[in-house]
Amino acid sequence: MLRLIYKWHKWIGVSVGVILAMWLFTGIIMVAGPRPPSPPTPRLDFSAAVISPAQAAARSNATVDRIDLIGIGTAPVYKLSTASGTVLVDARSGERVVINDSLAMVIAMQASGVSAPAKAKRVAAGEGASGYRVVFSDEASTMVEIDASGGSRVTDRLKRFRSVMGGLHTFGVLRGVNLTRGTIQGLLSLIAGTALVSVVLGYVMALPRRRRSRVSSET
Repeated sequence: MLRLIYKWHKWIGVSVGVILAMWLFTGIIMVAGPRPPSPPTPRLDFSAAVISPAQAAARSNATVDRIDLIGIGTAPVYKLSTASGTVLVDARSGERVVINDSLAMVIAMQASGVSAPAKAKRVAAGEGASGYRVVFSDEASTMVEIDASGGSRVTDRLKRFRSVMGGLHTFGVLRGVNLTRGTIQGLLSLIAGTALVSVVLGYVMALPRRRRSRVSSET
């Protein structure tokens, strides 16, 4: 019986040990690893916004639920949130703003602070869906993802590496395999339960040995 328990303890320990080693390694990388520099904060002259929010809202064909004054490139722009999507209106001229290749490049360079040669690729199709991915040819392999509202997300090789390590550490990578939240929680509970079984089996094996040692020492 003890031999069977030993085998269970051994192979369960090997399986869980791999996961534990990965968790510890990625945790060290996240805490002690190098951090990418923060992107520059753009400086915009919002005093150039001469169009009122009401005038900007009139440019939309749908009911406006929310209006935000943001910066796109070097221009102050009204971001109109409607039930049918996002509408962008230039706060200086009142003209609607459509993100195209050239504007995507301006947004990417301003958001990243990188001026190296780059390629812009459209990643969404359809009216109003102006998603772009701009990839720079700098040493850090900087990439800027731009959504339809002009928002940008800047990453580089180091940041993408840290993102992968963070996903492994928090088991966030499981979200990318089309598993439900309940399934992910079940898998993590199964791993934790398996580790607990391995610990209990270790104690079961250790206690008889300690008892035999005590008896032999008393005799």
